[in-house]
Amino acid sequence: MSDVFNVYDHIPLPRSKGSVAEEILVSELKDFEKTLTNEQELFIFCGYFGMRLYKFSSRGEYVIMEGVDESGSNCRFVCNIHQLMISFRAVPKPAGQEEPRRIGFFDKSAD
Repeated sequence: MSDVFNVYDHIPLPRSKGSVAEEILVSELKDFEKTLTNEQELFIFCGYFGMRLYKFSSRGEYVIMEGVDESGSNCRFVCNIHQLMISFRAVPKPAGQEEPRRIGFFDKSAD
């Protein structure tokens, strides 16, 4: 009886709206970063404030972005995907910084 076929092992799990939104935003971020020079970094405006984005994730229907604002203070933006409005802007890298920072992405399927 160890060869019993379990149909539930072969049904794909539904993806959350947050994970779909994350996939689309990651794709857009990567495409935008390709346009940046070595003297620029990505600055993202989320709703009514902006930040240099360093970490991006999703939980259910929420998107979480972490970075620093224009004054250099740490910030976190949590938003329901139905209310998400963002824009990307290329800004000069901070003075004295040798290399521009880029957003790092990892392959979730490797978990």
